[in-house]
Amino acid sequence: MLPSSFPPWSAGGGEPVPVRRRTTLRVRGPARLRGATVEAADIRAVTALLIAALAAQGTSTIRGMFHLRRGYARLLPNLATLGAEITTIPGGP
Repeated sequence: MLPSSFPPWSAGGGEPVPVRRRTTLRVRGPARLRGATVEAADIRAVTALLIAALAAQGTSTIRGMFHLRRGYARLLPNLATLGAEITTIPGGP
């Protein structure tokens, strides 16, 4: 059974493979990631999904960004400084 953080990878075009019983995620490639609407369950998942979204073609919507703000409050402004096009929409938990 795949951990709950794996489904968003599939939505974006990745192919997750469980390795060593839920401790590692290996994405088989090369695969072109495409924008998708995904939801993150924790700070690690939202950070990984944000990085994947930046590498993907198209627009991504990530729900659960409050996890990121809780631990990495300056990450979004820093990425924007580097040229990332990030828009936040108020709402959600």
